[in-house]
Amino acid sequence: MRPILFNYLEYREYLRDFYTAQKKEKSIFSYRYMAQRLSIDAGYLVKVLQETKHISSDTIPPIIQLCRLTEKEAKYLEHLVAFNKARDEGAIQHHFEALLSLRRNEITTIDEKSCQFYEKWYHTAVRAVISLGGFRGDCASLARSISPPITTEEAQESVTLLEELSLIQKDPSGEYVLTETLISTGSAWKSMTIRNFQRQTLDLAKQSLERQEKECRDISTVSITVAEEELPFIKERIAEFRTLMLNITQETQNHNRVYQLNIQLFPLSETVAPGRECTHGNK
Repeated sequence: MRPILFNYLEYREYLRDFYTAQKKEKSIFSYRYMAQRLSIDAGYLVKVLQETKHISSDTIPPIIQLCRLTEKEAKYLEHLVAFNKARDEGAIQHHFEALLSLRRNEITTIDEKSCQFYEKWYHTAVRAVISLGGFRGDCASLARSISPPITTEEAQESVTLLEELSLIQKDPSGEYVLTETLISTGSAWKSMTIRNFQRQTLDLAKQSLERQEKECRDISTVSITVAEEELPFIKERIAEFRTLMLNITQETQNHNRVYQLNIQLFPLSETVAPGRECTHGNK
């Protein structure tokens, strides 16, 4: 059976699974045969399937023909190859959104819905507000309680998504409550969607400087110098701090407001060797 292209976010994994499926059906199907059909060297094809090399754009049409892809699948493949090869953040985002658009109408799985959960910052905020209690379906009121406010339609969208993911449910009294379900996605989808989600929350933090009184927020910064070998230890302590904050909130009751806690640690310089001048450029 031919693998479903829309299930993939790595075109080389799809080609590898396509080869395996064809090999089971036709004994004649080999790396050399597949390479001939794609007009590339057999050794290079093996490296592509091992994900150490990429195909060129000239190889896409032969793949479309070999795999008997539909017009929509062909467009998905073009964006998929470009997405996997992209290095610029703007190009990565562009092709990722195109993949989501083409993929959304083809399959609906828990991973797909999980991906949607992290596409918009307010989905997590809505879930947290519902956890405070008292929500019985009034999405207009729910929307007004989010900061910054969202529309009633966006609140309804979030509630529907949370129900589909089994993250919330109605209790016997008709009130929405949280479930114990945890959300997770495949690693490839997760890395991109989480990055987008984090970018949105960083934007919210910048807006908070102008939009909210300092009495209800805490934004502080510090620049430090560290030895590179200390970085894993620092990351561990940051993780411990996040866990501590979660434990504190779980141990207290009568919660009445939702907060976003962001923690950023990033380099402001290149690595400087002792006694040497600072070098420029990426390493």
